[in-house]
Amino acid sequence: MGEDRRKRTRYDVRYPVLIMTPRSTEKGVTRNLSGTGACICCGSPLKPSDNFILDIEFPTGTPFQLPAQVIWSTEPASFDETNPPQMGVRFLW
Repeated sequence: MGEDRRKRTRYDVRYPVLIMTPRSTEKGVTRNLSGTGACICCGSPLKPSDNFILDIEFPTGTPFQLPAQVIWSTEPASFDETNPPQMGVRFLW
């Protein structure tokens, strides 16, 4: 198994998100989250290098919007609840 090069701890949290591009808006959910990025499960992951606005719905307050960029994405041939399409994103603060 490869070495984990992340500099920030990722927290295993499930928060609803909206992925907003000039062409569409899609619902998703975080799989994990850190101060610099997240893994997001959604029906149609964007392609690497795509930029978008991520709207995270935290349970204790109003949604938080920030710009993000796709670093990687997968779309399994046959996915289900245990193996959904997903993408890794970094926040563009």
